[in-house]
Amino acid sequence: MTFRRTFIFPTALFAIALRVGGVAGTQDSGLGGLSGLGGASVALFFEALALTLAFGLARGFVTDVWVEADGTVLRRGGVLVALLWPLTLGVRAGIALIAHRSGVPETVTLIWLELAVTLMAQNAVTMARVGRVV
Repeated sequence: MTFRRTFIFPTALFAIALRVGGVAGTQDSGLGGLSGLGGASVALFFEALALTLAFGLARGFVTDVWVEADGTVLRRGGVLVALLWPLTLGVRAGIALIAHRSGVPETVTLIWLELAVTLMAQNAVTMARVGRVV
């Protein structure tokens, strides 16, 4: 487990989300036109990000972290992480259903950002825990 391996993928997802969100004139560009969609859309955006952040933090706290005899730091998800991922996806589906029924458009940008945020949160907590293990 290294800093580079832990943060490259979520950072790339975040950059993709910002890039997709910045494409002017597309129906699905979420960040640029977010404020024009009304308060419900903005609220949904931040609620979705907050929920995915919370699930990422929770997975980070229950991820097993240990140091091998040669000093290599390893991590493993385990049963709780395996249970939290479907729960995360279920909440995401619930957000999509609420948005659809409320007439609030969701965007690909939001989904990319949620994935980036949840992975960054999980990895940040796991990396912080590595400092206590080493």
